[in-house]
Amino acid sequence: MKPERSRLKIISVPHTGSNFLKKLLGVGYKHAKAFFEHGDPEGRRRYPVLPDVMVVPLRHPEDNWQSWVRRYDGSDTPWVQNHYNQWKCLERLYNEGEEMIFVPLDVPDRELYLDKLRKHVGKKLLTDWEPVNSTGRKKKEFKKDLSYVWDISFIKEIYGGVT
Repeated sequence: MKPERSRLKIISVPHTGSNFLKKLLGVGYKHAKAFFEHGDPEGRRRYPVLPDVMVVPLRHPEDNWQSWVRRYDGSDTPWVQNHYNQWKCLERLYNEGEEMIFVPLDVPDRELYLDKLRKHVGKKLLTDWEPVNSTGRKKKEFKKDLSYVWDISFIKEIYGGVT
């Protein structure tokens, strides 16, 4: 008898590698705030039944922020609040005990994280780690206090402290 395969879904904060994992795994994704009414991390859960396992792409918080503001104007607009809400919704899903497999795309030991995912899906996953839909870096940087990201336990564990 074959073991029952769990349902996978990529759950992400925009600009952390959603398209990279979608291409690698061949499954769709949802952004974290989609699981809460009005995208509010304090709001009511919209989906009572979630996938068995959430696969979560991660990027260094500073790189994620720079990618975020490159696409928007970088000012204190609703986009800034949306960034906060996305991370807080992901943190809430984690704190509520949802099973997550993290795949940080930019750490030296990223193959170890990919190995955990390979074991879970039971097949070879080959990648050259090339980003998908990357716009490259611009010279202008927008500084932001990202303590709301750095305070998340799995971010501290994977990326260490504020750099």
